[in-house]
Amino acid sequence: MTNDNICTEEEYNPFIFYVKQTFYPPDRWSRYKKMYNRAMKKPVYKVFFDTSILLYDHKYPIHAGVKKFVQDNKNNKDIDISFYVPYIVQEEFKKNNICELMKRKDSYNNRARGITDMVSTEVIVEYKPNEKSLERYFEKILLDLHIQVIPTPIKEIDFQQIIEKAIHYDPPFEASEKEKGFKDSIAVETFLFYAKSQGEGPIYVFVCNDKILREYVGSISAIIKNIQVYDSCEQFDSRLKLEIAAKNSEKKIEVLTQAALFAFNDETNPDALFYDRKIKIKEQIYLKYKNLIDKPRIENKMFVEDGLLSDPILHPVDGGAIWRLSTPVFVKEKSDKYIEWKSHVVYSRNYNVQGQYRIGGIEGMSMSYYTYILEFEVNWEAEINEKSEIVKATLLGIEHINTKSRPASLSDVMSVPYLSGDSLTASGIGTALTSGYLDVSDSRFSSPYFNFNDAFHSHSSSHSHNSHSHDSHSKNSHSHTTPQRSKK
Repeated sequence: MTNDNICTEEEYNPFIFYVKQTFYPPDRWSRYKKMYNRAMKKPVYKVFFDTSILLYDHKYPIHAGVKKFVQDNKNNKDIDISFYVPYIVQEEFKKNNICELMKRKDSYNNRARGITDMVSTEVIVEYKPNEKSLERYFEKILLDLHIQVIPTPIKEIDFQQIIEKAIHYDPPFEASEKEKGFKDSIAVETFLFYAKSQGEGPIYVFVCNDKILREYVGSISAIIKNIQVYDSCEQFDSRLKLEIAAKNSEKKIEVLTQAALFAFNDETNPDALFYDRKIKIKEQIYLKYKNLIDKPRIENKMFVEDGLLSDPILHPVDGGAIWRLSTPVFVKEKSDKYIEWKSHVVYSRNYNVQGQYRIGGIEGMSMSYYTYILEFEVNWEAEINEKSEIVKATLLGIEHINTKSRPASLSDVMSVPYLSGDSLTASGIGTALTSGYLDVSDSRFSSPYFNFNDAFHSHSSSHSHNSHSHDSHSKNSHSHTTPQRSKK
């Protein structure tokens, strides 16, 4: 290197690059790395995770999807990527993990004491965690993943503005029984301050599963061009793979993304794979996973931890099943003509759960509402033309990937969310997908009152509402021709 501003051509040799990374002082290496990336035209991403992503779906101590995404991309040769959390997110991450651990500790110790009482001797040692050591342990989880913590820029935050938003419930605040919005505001302000202080070169990504917070950051990203917002690591990973496959052609990326939505999701497209009358994805899911749909299993912690005296009785709540359909995720480019995608479909149904239980020697009846959820993955292949338009979509398979249940909210029980057909058109589908999924009601799949013959007959005359599938055991793929989307 002749000086701090110029890199000779031979210094871009990968071996020399590695040596400089290993032995250069941090400040000089940082300058060299920036020049190297400009020369090699590698896009630079600064990725921030929200707590809703780190602990998505209450997966402790950290969601496996985050670990996989970081490990898969930290050494990606096509991009320069680094990972961050605001300080307040790290603290919330630690606190939530410790609270969950304390709940499990109490349950464990209660069971241990119960066994000790029965055999009149101490056979199990109670768990007594040290909170300080736990904090260091959970900090190390982020450190081991090379996720950096960004301090809160207290002097730069306009707290008066945050107070005004809190008073009027302006995003990211919302009216709820518990305080919701302050920690989100601090996290976003930290993210924005960092983005502004680092300059316009990198792309700053905020990954968040909280709909209101995501939409709030999304409204800012409409003003600041180098900010992007995603609802999951998987969606952002799909975008990264698509950018690499499309050689960073923004136009081609957008064409392919919209083409995938049109070919699989769009209700106005009569040949969209999800609605295809011959393939019948919903019916395939029901046939293959009939037992899972007809015989739901509700996970009730009270029943599990304190003892269930009778099998719970499940009464389906009026309103039918809900099918949630995700934005298609790019998997890989098989050739110049074929691209593999996957789409997630979530089936959910609300139940009134009744059961007899025992708590501390006292018996009683429990009645609560739960949502039973089945997650499926549909793999499909798209044939594209020279304009990056999808001319044919082929179903590759359907696979069940997860079963879970959660306490149903009042809104879950009292109403069935439905997005009108107008919001599902090709032009409006982006707005409809801000939550990552489309919610569609389908009373025909209201197991156990589902009439399978009626479903097939009605499907032949009109489209079913929404679904998603992947049949790993299916030997014969199904395909159809998709009309090219008209230009507007």
